[in-house]
Amino acid sequence: MTNKKRQLSTNEFLNIKDIREKFLYTRDDKVYCYIKVENKNCKLLSDFELENMIIRMASEFSTELKPLFFYFTNRPANTNLLIDDLTRIYEKTSNYKKKEVILNNINETYKITSQGEALEKQSYIGIYELITNDYCEDDLLKRSQELITKLYNQKFNGSVLEEKEIIQMCNSYINSQVSYIEDTSYLNTIPLLKFENAGGEIL
Repeated sequence: MTNKKRQLSTNEFLNIKDIREKFLYTRDDKVYCYIKVENKNCKLLSDFELENMIIRMASEFSTELKPLFFYFTNRPANTNLLIDDLTRIYEKTSNYKKKEVILNNINETYKITSQGEALEKQSYIGIYELITNDYCEDDLLKRSQELITKLYNQKFNGSVLEEKEIIQMCNSYINSQVSYIEDTSYLNTIPLLKFENAGGEIL
């Protein structure tokens, strides 16, 4: 007799219990904290510079004894400000050739946006603690600041995600097309299932 693998519910798959302030709480009694890392275009570096950066970064993080993980994703870039700036420049200039170039830029921006090609790379570092006492959040914040300092030493900027930014990051995992939503409750954007027993009690 073959054993069928039990399918996970949406709640079990996401494993999200709550998101409050700078923390994400899971159903298996863990609390997570996330650091957003400023991206750099490494294609502008020579092979020698890239190798040196990797060696320095590895040395900087070699003292890390607790687990951490990296999460990389793309999110739709907000091109509204760019289009507004180009439109203002277009209206102010009287040079026909300049108007033509700016108009081409505006049309091209609209094109890549409508085709879903206007993407912004996002990089995160995640750390977590088991919820064993009342100080695990403080420990996470302390460790996150230490990691941010290590990043800064290697000329990378980092910041701890706030509640809305954690929601945004979760949305980028579930559906990158709505990952720009920042001003809503995670209960409205992350699907959660509620199960009731025969007596109507929510499990």
